[in-house]
Amino acid sequence: MKKIEYLAVAVLSLLIFSFFYNKGVSFADEGYILHSAQRLFNGELPYKDFNFIYTPLSLYAISLGFLLFGESILTGRILVLIIAVITSLSIYLLIKNLTKNKFISFLSVLVYLSWAPTHISFPLPINFCILTGILSLIVFTKIADSKRREYYFILGVLVSVTFLFKQNFGISLFTVYAILFIFFKNLRQGKVLWYFAGSFLGILSLGLYLFVTNSLSGFVSHSYYSFDQYFPKHTIKAPSVLTASSPIISILKLAVYLSPLIISLFAIFLSFKSKAKEKLFALSLFVIGYYLVGIYPSTDYVHLSPLLALLFLPLIAIFLKDKKYNFLIILLFIAVISAGFYTALFKGFYRWSAPIIDQKYFSAHPRIKAWINSPDFEKLTYYIQENSGKDDYIYYYLFEPMFYFITDRKNPTKYLDSFIPDEKLNKEYVKAIKVRNTKLIITSTPSNTWSDAALPKYIIENYAISATIAGYTVWELNK
Repeated sequence: MKKIEYLAVAVLSLLIFSFFYNKGVSFADEGYILHSAQRLFNGELPYKDFNFIYTPLSLYAISLGFLLFGESILTGRILVLIIAVITSLSIYLLIKNLTKNKFISFLSVLVYLSWAPTHISFPLPINFCILTGILSLIVFTKIADSKRREYYFILGVLVSVTFLFKQNFGISLFTVYAILFIFFKNLRQGKVLWYFAGSFLGILSLGLYLFVTNSLSGFVSHSYYSFDQYFPKHTIKAPSVLTASSPIISILKLAVYLSPLIISLFAIFLSFKSKAKEKLFALSLFVIGYYLVGIYPSTDYVHLSPLLALLFLPLIAIFLKDKKYNFLIILLFIAVISAGFYTALFKGFYRWSAPIIDQKYFSAHPRIKAWINSPDFEKLTYYIQENSGKDDYIYYYLFEPMFYFITDRKNPTKYLDSFIPDEKLNKEYVKAIKVRNTKLIITSTPSNTWSDAALPKYIIENYAISATIAGYTVWELNK
């Protein structure tokens, strides 16, 4: 019977996600992760040959996908499809073991599916981190039940793997379990050192990787640059809250933004009097930890949606603690699930693109293989490929790295920054573009709106417009 349950969860997850997984394209963030993996797949190394803002394990996972399925947007979506099914099964296992309730376990899976992979259907590190985080909770419940030494070590290893996917989530996960071990003395029993040993493997592995690949200086300098310049420029308040049409709407939206934190704090308050308080604390503290690092540096919708996918955890903690809340909890589950699927379908894909419901044109281009909202992107891709060779360099001014990936053309710079560079970086970009004899430059803003910095000046003086397609301008190097 148990096998049939899990098979049903897997099949249902596949059926639900199959409608969403291959629709829409994010030119910026999806392009960032795919182009970075493309550079790794082609022999370049992160931090040494190009800057990468996260720890590197997600790039290696995507590169493995390229090896198995070929280089395309579809490959990234297949990876997320696999991750989504495994995560769904893990959630069902975790919640079923805690509640012994099939219905509420299934609702928990739907909360995850409605907010995480349906909204971010490409392989950003957060998708990997949700999976490793759920697996860590399963292991922690084993520790609470049996306190076997190997479970402490496995928990530490999962923290390390999370750290190697995305450093801030790994640090958060390490802190969550460290707090739990400090707070609950019965969990320590001289075995907690095995947890720290497993957790140390992540830092050790990253250190060895950076040393062997001669990438340490690049990693340190770009990490400093990220915290000193990149993150401060991206730290903004939630735009949808600030621009709401009325104070009531603002309050409602703010409540949604804060809901993972508020519900988790309430669940922790209730858990103090629970018999299984260690497990219930872990569910809510895990969400708080992920929320605090996941909502930074910019509190916008795309950072929020995967955090809303974790709402089932504190709701389960409340469900287990007090039966008088059960009907309300089930209603909240249904509301969260409905809102998740509705926004996935009808809100702009990854906020900036057309809604999934409007992605009706299938591109058969070998490096796309996805449903998009217009053939224009495909036309531009073919134009770039027809007017440049595979070994040629192209440059997109300023930040849509998907063009490098889709056209299979090289990026002359090591930078992939989504804001206007300062004058020092302008000069570095110009130098890289010049040295590599960059053939084409693609822009999406009128040249009369550009600044008088070194890079736009260089483009105007050394390139001529060769085509305008779907709002994009292609500039060709003067002969």
